[in-house]
Amino acid sequence: MLGVAGRLDSVDKLVRELADAWEGQRLALQVLHQGLERVHTAERVRFRGAVDAGELLGGEVRIRWQELLGSGRVSALFGADDGAGRRRRKRKRAEADWSARFHNPTGHDVATAPLRAALVEAVARGHRGALERAARKTIDQWELTPGAPEPAQLDEATRRATDPARAAAEWLDHLPTVILDQAHSRRTTRTIGPAGAHIRSAALVLGVAALAGSGTGTGSEVGTGSETEHGSDVGTYEDPAAEAAVGLLHTMFGEDADRLRTTASTALKDANARLLDHACQPHRAQLAAYTLDPRQAQALADARAAVARARNEED
Repeated sequence: MLGVAGRLDSVDKLVRELADAWEGQRLALQVLHQGLERVHTAERVRFRGAVDAGELLGGEVRIRWQELLGSGRVSALFGADDGAGRRRRKRKRAEADWSARFHNPTGHDVATAPLRAALVEAVARGHRGALERAARKTIDQWELTPGAPEPAQLDEATRRATDPARAAAEWLDHLPTVILDQAHSRRTTRTIGPAGAHIRSAALVLGVAALAGSGTGTGSEVGTGSETEHGSDVGTYEDPAAEAAVGLLHTMFGEDADRLRTTASTALKDANARLLDHACQPHRAQLAAYTLDPRQAQALADARAAVARARNEED
């Protein structure tokens, strides 16, 4: 039979194992919490960088945008020029091109539907990539963390809330409201019409310009030698499609163009942040269910201290 000292040693060992297990679980939950937030924050930052760099303006969007502007005209719209009068004539041709292609009610749907579909898909692809990377990194981290539970599966409500195509379409369909709220110049009124009849077509150009990114550097020119509104904050673009989008936006909206593009870009980034936050919620709720009361750790520490006192008394 074990003597008192032996029983005290057994109790001390048991309490120590419980205390170590409690601390291990606390550390595991801490690692999972921090890792979860770090992964989703990294994807938000990555998406914002992709928008600023103009990485979403490519593929089908570029093709449809070039088709809409007209073959061979993308680089010429706001490209280099060596005479002020010639530049003004180019701008007039650009405005005429805008009027013919976007203000024609009979050709509106046919002309702009492919571009809208391409914009939605390009933005949805960016959202989808961020969500998939975040999910994969979360699973990898949970699998590598000792004592971590199985990651929660997304329920139907979360899947709907994190639908990339739906989020992309909502962003694009919100841009007419952005124009109405943020644009107040006479040129904007001429562009969208007194009753706002052309606002959806104008919103497509704003959408393309938002995907064009911030360019390289800032100044008062779009590209090399092109005219823009005085004091506008526009980067230079090596990509003619991006250059045309931003330049045409200034032609259409004048002094409102920079504010509109910033607002549209910010709204796109915020939409991505909301998607990632929705995707993160089930994992946060799962971790929150594993509540650890600090008083438990204190109770275990007190138990070990009591065992130590009893052993000293026995000695």
